[in-house]
Amino acid sequence: MAKGKKKQGKQQAPSQPRSGGVAGPAASSSGSNIAQPATTTTVSSSTPTESPSAAPAGSSRPVASAWGAPGTRPATIVGSASSQSTSTQSSVPAAVSSRLPARSAWGSQAPRPPALSGSASSATQASPTPAPVTPTQSPPAASTRPATRGAWGAPARPPGLVGSVSISGTGVQTRPQAQDSAPSESAGSVEDPPESVQEETAEEAVHELASHVVPLGGFKRTKPGSGGRAIKILANFAPVNIDVGRSGARRGDGLYHQYDAISPTLKQPLAFLLIHKLQLGEGPEPIFDQRAINDQKDRVAYDGKKILLAPRPLLLGDGNSKTFEMSLHPVQIGQPPPRIYTVRLTKTTEVNPETLKRLIRGQQSSDESVLSANTALNIIFRMKPMSDCRKPANEQKIFSQGRFFFNEHGKQSLGPGYEVWRGYFQSIRPGIGRMFINIDTSAALMYTPGPLINLCLQYLGERDPNRLTMQGLTMAGWTRLDEFVRGVKVVITPATPGRPHRTAVARGLTRRGASQETFTPRGQTNSMSIAQYYLAAANVALRFPNLLCIEVGQDDSISTIPLEKCAVPTGCFMRKEIPERIQKDFIKFASQKPSERLANIRQSLTLEGILNHRDSEYLNAFDIAVIPDAMPITINARVLKPHPLRYNATGKQVVVTPKSGAWNMLETKFFQGSTIKQWVMVIYESKARFTEKDQRDAVGALIKECERLGIRVENTQPLVKYCNGQGNQLRDAGLEMKALKGILPNLILVVIPTGGGTIYKQVKFFGDVQAGVPTQCVKSPTCRGANSQYWANVCAKINPKLGGVNFIPDSSSGTFRAISDPRMSTIIMGADVTHPAPGPSMKSMPSYSSVVTSLDSSVSKYVALLQVQRRQESISGLREMAKACIKTRLLEYHMDYKIRAEKKSRDDAEPKRLIFYRDGVSEGEYRQVLEKEACIDLNIHPKITFIIVGKRHHARFFPNDQRDADKSGNCPAGTVVDTEIVHPTEDDFYLQSHGGILGTSRSAHYIRIYDENDFRSLLLTVSPACQIYSIGLTAGSRLLRAQNHYDPSAPPKPDPTSDDPIKPYRDAFKQTNEMQVKRMYFM
Repeated sequence: MAKGKKKQGKQQAPSQPRSGGVAGPAASSSGSNIAQPATTTTVSSSTPTESPSAAPAGSSRPVASAWGAPGTRPATIVGSASSQSTSTQSSVPAAVSSRLPARSAWGSQAPRPPALSGSASSATQASPTPAPVTPTQSPPAASTRPATRGAWGAPARPPGLVGSVSISGTGVQTRPQAQDSAPSESAGSVEDPPESVQEETAEEAVHELASHVVPLGGFKRTKPGSGGRAIKILANFAPVNIDVGRSGARRGDGLYHQYDAISPTLKQPLAFLLIHKLQLGEGPEPIFDQRAINDQKDRVAYDGKKILLAPRPLLLGDGNSKTFEMSLHPVQIGQPPPRIYTVRLTKTTEVNPETLKRLIRGQQSSDESVLSANTALNIIFRMKPMSDCRKPANEQKIFSQGRFFFNEHGKQSLGPGYEVWRGYFQSIRPGIGRMFINIDTSAALMYTPGPLINLCLQYLGERDPNRLTMQGLTMAGWTRLDEFVRGVKVVITPATPGRPHRTAVARGLTRRGASQETFTPRGQTNSMSIAQYYLAAANVALRFPNLLCIEVGQDDSISTIPLEKCAVPTGCFMRKEIPERIQKDFIKFASQKPSERLANIRQSLTLEGILNHRDSEYLNAFDIAVIPDAMPITINARVLKPHPLRYNATGKQVVVTPKSGAWNMLETKFFQGSTIKQWVMVIYESKARFTEKDQRDAVGALIKECERLGIRVENTQPLVKYCNGQGNQLRDAGLEMKALKGILPNLILVVIPTGGGTIYKQVKFFGDVQAGVPTQCVKSPTCRGANSQYWANVCAKINPKLGGVNFIPDSSSGTFRAISDPRMSTIIMGADVTHPAPGPSMKSMPSYSSVVTSLDSSVSKYVALLQVQRRQESISGLREMAKACIKTRLLEYHMDYKIRAEKKSRDDAEPKRLIFYRDGVSEGEYRQVLEKEACIDLNIHPKITFIIVGKRHHARFFPNDQRDADKSGNCPAGTVVDTEIVHPTEDDFYLQSHGGILGTSRSAHYIRIYDENDFRSLLLTVSPACQIYSIGLTAGSRLLRAQNHYDPSAPPKPDPTSDDPIKPYRDAFKQTNEMQVKRMYFM
């Protein structure tokens, strides 16, 4: 290892952030379950029409066109999604102008558009959410005001739009984010319910809530609903008995004694080893009670950071604290003395599991004592698999990532450099009358283990090690390899023989080989090359002195290591975006049929499984028991009747009732069709791969479906261009159309090749940000020879992008009247946040947060506000965020649409009810997220219903009787769970609103925390809204991708050393073009 002053630095290319979900009634999703803690990206399957989805806008909105030519503004502006980029630390000032520049999509001034047309609206089911803003700072007006110049520098004039527990040193300051509080937790175990509730049913127990119980959300659990068809289903939960010693010999004293362990904090593997040595009596003096109880010595549970739990008080002498000095290895003659670690244990509190018993009986509020006890249980349950991970031999090859555990069993290679492993997630959760453990399967992407040289060659598809030099690599090749190795954990062979190997994380590649890269060793004045250093230290020359090196360490202490001295260990997690070329295979592995998933969950609890809690000495020590054979449990559920949808009256079928969460558009016409005036087809494939016949067939099939569904196509001969992705080809194609037809295109259809993610981003950046023209991408292998159903799906995306409406909820049935009542104007908002992947290399990456707002009375059209924020796990400052949305454009757009398109008076257009869906909230934050004053301060007074929507949970449901299953083997669409496994005091339920497609369906978890509207049946309010999604075949939701708002030719560079590391991303983030902002461009 060479360490010292570096003579050369380098810039690091940015990494992609992880995708997240969208808050709102459509939050539930189907498909694969990809382990987010182990990989950076959750890749969801999409409709065949357009692979990635577009994203909402951010800062500096271009209002002029990228075409640089005069044109006319679209006659109809119906549709949605605007966004705003602001810093998390700043609120949008009230002075922000509400009048947006009216700029033609082609870069010149345009007349003011006529009144918005269309009375009903189409649905985009879910859109991502902007981040919170704090009330302390206000950004300059330029940061939130749309740009007044377009890509061509021409001026524009405005249109007339209206108006985890955080482990502290004390060990007692457990913040409300308990380890199972996030919606994405779950685990599994089994046990009989406490004796005190065995004689009464779960519903009877919970409905006896004591008067003093105050749920976190403020709404106490109500009786389970009765609507719909009753069925029995299976859930991946099992009961847990947290006091098995009450009827026999108790191993502990009934309390969990909590200690602040390992001060100062050490890395988790090292901390585990030190605690393990103390427990084995190998420390300076005994502190653990070694008395055998039923042949079982005491065991302690440790979270690897600060919290240590013991079933009896530790032997710390007279005080509550003791300090030890110890080493991991004995002193050996002729070897350097081992490192001495200082370990300090301090008792902080006693956790009483009795609070959990009171909670599940409805006699205890979910306060800090409950969250602490639940956290303690999660730590205890993790000890068995965690201790297996930390064993020196680790025969089972178990590796942990947060609350996920993986092993090599059933792993699969995904091509050069990568392999995917199967794993399991577990979490303890309270239910009605019982505690449960929830266990789910997961998948993680790993690097292929072995010498780093081999891994790099595999990735590049090369065999000769000499290719790993600057002479052997192109600049593009070096960039690819640099991005690939960044974040890889490596085991480093020391330069000095006899010294221990160490692990580190690669920061990236050097630009010179080991024989050219120089540094100054510590204590010396003369510099030397890396190759010379290794020769001097070991008297052995490097085999490949000209190969590149990697850099490891922190900013103030960077070391340069030759590639040949590095090896990738087994179980090295890949914490970046999943490469596009392996996404399909990864999804295929991660997506398991319901029966396969359930079988894997059961296997994890067997004697050979990762989560074998039956023989856990840690559970025994704390008087906890599970019954693996009880996984899964059988629970009561209901299947709601689907809500009908209304199409255009000229079609053969006007009202369609979904079946299994889907419906067929064969005999329907879009509720409001749009018009394709002039359009361009740009093909990023060679004529050999996508022939002229393929092109003619695609155009003909698309036009045929447009006409059938009610989209008017004025020009049936589009301009067709074969392009290679170089230069401004989209712009040139548009201007060529202008020269030929006298008008710029209002649609660009783009054919992209497989693996064309870069082209896709360029297309979306051009259309949504630069030119303000709708674009629709199709993949060449998929659209070649595609059937009518495929092109109908394409039309279902094009229509709302051009201002049309695919369908609306049928208000003639009673279930939707609560929202569509014209006397009580309703606005729906949804908020969410997406995060970059975990890991050191992602610390300088931002999060993206967004709020979406409905426009119309049918809550089918939405506009969005998106912003860049510092990386954080939830949206903070909801009050300022909501005020920013309302002050700027979202409320303004809502009222403007109802006044101009629906011909309502201003009083009727003003929202009387606000339904707010919020994602990304842990249970401990429920009381903090609702800020009614945000509306009061702005002189609107709607009655508010606030609903938390969780999508990242691990509750999975399976049919108990295959006659109740849909075609995919999942529970039927409309399945509702509001018994047994739901929270004992909070008003929550699970709703699987859609049919299964790929893998095991995931329901959405709804928690009502505030409801001035007194919706007697919240389910009947939520369920119809889940169908409002303009991609007609699946009632799912899609996140607006923020990455489409960065110029692909000049991506932002992270700056880890800056006081504001996300500033480059915030500055580079571009808002949606003003011509696109009110269209459904993100479909």
